[in-house]
Formats: sequence, structure tokens, C-alpha cells
Amino acid sequence: MMTSPTGRQRTGDGRQGAFTLLELIAVLALLTVVFTVSAPSLGQFFKSRSLVEEARRMLALTEHVRREAISTGAPMQLLFDMNRGVLYVQREDGYQPGQFGNRTVQTTRPYWINEKHEVIFEIGEPISRDLYAVTFLPDGSLLETSPTSWRLQKRENSEEFYRVAKLQGRLRYVLLTDDDPKNEYIQIPATDTVEGGVYLR
Repeated sequence: MMTSPTGRQRTGDGRQGAFTLLELIAVLALLTVVFTVSAPSLGQFFKSRSLVEEARRMLALTEHVRREAISTGAPMQLLFDMNRGVLYVQREDGYQPGQFGNRTVQTTRPYWINEKHEVIFEIGEPISRDLYAVTFLPDGSLLETSPTSWRLQKRENSEEFYRVAKLQGRLRYVLLTDDDPKNEYIQIPATDTVEGGVYLR
């Protein structure tokens, strides 16, 4: 008998011996154990996002809403649903300048906040009890009653956070840290009476 490069023995007529059923079952059992042990940690790895990635995504959503308002010619909102811990983008159709009555709305898929993070509104009022709306008008400007500052922070460590804020004289929101000197230039909405913070999730 000859031995092949794989270590399997060849029979006299040149045929190679196959794996036995017992060997295949042992390999499958080993793969099952490895997958069972590693699956939860892999799931957490893909599911979790870092705080800064989440903050950048939120900032990108505000810019997306602003651009959509300009391109569609209708007010666009980034809505924060306080009960569900979710953000979504809403387009308002049938807009006429100066009118904010009943309009048909279309809503995009939800953007869920990582369960390890929370949002605290610092400056701005809700449009209803559990709903905050950042509204951009067709000219790209922010509706004057929209929130202009909120924090994204870790639940177990509120000292680590990023602030999404609109500065005075700017059209876009920016991402700030607590020690950023630009914090003193955050724009105050026209009707701001909120004291303390309101938690998202």
C-alpha cells in the first residue's frame, strides 16, 4: 500500500481510502461545539457599536434630513420616539410655505439606538409628550423650535458622551465633546423652557 500526500492510504488498485463515518461525526461535533461557544460573542461584536460610531451616525442622519428637505422642497423631520428608543425620518408632503396643518407623511425604516446608549435632550422641547422632532425647512434652515442640543452617552457611564449640537449662525449640526470650546456657541431655540434632561430609552 502507498500513502497519499493527505496521509490516507491507497489500496493496491490505486483507490484512496475514504473517511469513516465515525471521523465525520467527530468533526461535525467539534464544529458544533466551537460554533455554540463563539456565536454569542460574535453576535455581540456585530450588534454593538461604539459610542462615537453611534454619534456619527446620528449626526449623519441630521445632515441626511437637511439635504432631503432641500431636494424634495418639503419639510423633513428626524423624529426621536422616546418610548421605543428609535429614530426615524419623516417627509411631509403637500407643504405650502407658512402652513403646518395636516399633511400626508411618509416614514422611513427605524434607526434603533444601541441599548447600551441613551440620548438626553439638553436644549429643546418635545412636539408631543414622548416625541422630539428636528425639522429642516425646504431652504435647509432649521425650524426655530427644533432641539439644538442633545447628548449621546453610555448608560453605565454618563461622563463619557458626545453632544450633537447646532451652533449659532450655522446651518448644520456638529459633533462636540464636553471640553470643546464651541459648546458656548450652541444656538438656543426660540421657545426653550426645558429644565434638566429627557431620556431616550
